[in-house]
Amino acid sequence: MKDLYTFDATEDAALKTYGEVQGAYKALFEEIGLPYIHAEADSGNMGGSLSHEYHFPSLSGEDTVISCRNCGYCANEETAQITPPKPISDLAASRIATFHGITGDRKALINIHYPRYTKATDDGVLNEVHAGRVKNIIRDFDPSVMNALDIWFDNFVGYAHLADVESYSRVINIFDARIPPSCYGDIPPNRFSKMIEKKSMEDFPIPTASITLDNPEFGSSLNLLKIQDGDGCPKCGEGKLRATGAIELGHTFHLGTRYTVPLRADVLNEAGEWKPMVMGCHGIGVSRMIPAIAEVYSDHNGLCWPRVVAPYDVVLVHGSVKKNAAVPPKEDIEAVYDVLVAGGLAGATDVDVILDDRDKDIVWKLKDAVLVGYPIVCIMGKSWVNSKKVEIEVRKTKARLEVELGDLATVIEGLLKEL
Repeated sequence: MKDLYTFDATEDAALKTYGEVQGAYKALFEEIGLPYIHAEADSGNMGGSLSHEYHFPSLSGEDTVISCRNCGYCANEETAQITPPKPISDLAASRIATFHGITGDRKALINIHYPRYTKATDDGVLNEVHAGRVKNIIRDFDPSVMNALDIWFDNFVGYAHLADVESYSRVINIFDARIPPSCYGDIPPNRFSKMIEKKSMEDFPIPTASITLDNPEFGSSLNLLKIQDGDGCPKCGEGKLRATGAIELGHTFHLGTRYTVPLRADVLNEAGEWKPMVMGCHGIGVSRMIPAIAEVYSDHNGLCWPRVVAPYDVVLVHGSVKKNAAVPPKEDIEAVYDVLVAGGLAGATDVDVILDDRDKDIVWKLKDAVLVGYPIVCIMGKSWVNSKKVEIEVRKTKARLEVELGDLATVIEGLLKEL
């Protein structure tokens, strides 16, 4: 992970720095040629009021990015919004599903009631509960528990036994905004058959609370579901959202004074006043970028690194004496190597060259060079022995050509500019 922490004297200066870091990250991805998605993000435990993520779109990604085809709105799944959902007027009770969750103290059973499908009929896509949205309502919700109902039953404590309201078991019913109020009474509040077998009747009734779209504490529209392709865009109101699998490559946070105030990290401003510094925290996952680059720049033969991240620009390969191949003299090999290394002197940049002098068959070396993904492979084989020409293979385009030593530096420089 490449981390960067920034400190500025004012909020305006910190926001300017934030924009500069964003620009640097975008320039980096563009220089590499790596597709990326710039998405609004949740600051989470880091804190702060502004945060963005940089994602590589990938079906194998563990994250999901939500974007609008119409206006370009883009956010990660945790922070993305949709057009406020409305009750489905013709929704039947039989098409309402219930997700069971539980709080960390194992005392509150959370029942999330939501439409089973994206449509009122059974031909829609199955909906999924968004754990983050539930946690925004019930802070103590533990999304890691899969068998919440069983755990709640096993830890059940009837309110008749305790006077402490926080210690006895209770039920919280939360209704997604898509469920019309007319259906509330049709949803069984709980299935207590297992508990009835174990508990006495003095445990009833169980304290129960309900949270609905009419509850002013939580706003006018409770959207508890993960976003699906085709949901309405909250920004333009016209476009449709789509979900894309992605790998997070980087993150930028505008932290403000969350840490500098308690640490008394102050700076003397131009007016002679001590003010807390304004912080930013930024990072790029270098180890995450490597497989992302490899996914873009590879084929069935192996890797094909872009020059900006390739381990070397050029690999020089020659035959082996032990393999009875066409082997150039050592002096010739060194001469070609020196021309390649000094090739950058004729242009604007240096050329990174590696000499593969392993005692292996030249065919083996060539396959290894393709597998590793060097941008350019220079070969001293039969063409050199017979006519003093270096064979060149361009990994990306698979172009092949033969060049005399006097033209080698110029040709290599021209090829590298195109990579």
